[in-house]
Amino acid sequence: MWDEREYGQLKQAITCLSRHKCTAPVIRAQAFDIFSYLMSSALRSHCNPDDLFRITNMDTEQFRTRRNELQTLFDNFRGNRQFRQP
Repeated sequence: MWDEREYGQLKQAITCLSRHKCTAPVIRAQAFDIFSYLMSSALRSHCNPDDLFRITNMDTEQFRTRRNELQTLFDNFRGNRQFRQP
């Protein structure tokens, strides 16, 4: 199940760190770990039609929207936005 409240808290925290240009290595490493887990394990695997797990409270369009939002959110945090296609 996707927890929209938890997602909102994560989004708020990463946005705050981005605005303050966080350079602390430990915080950046922890944020990267969260990003890696979400994108590889929690979200990308669900793109595979043979995946046995489903996010029950999210349709395909919501799934794609959240996945793209997460990518953009963390790109902004890492300062990689200029390398992404619009």
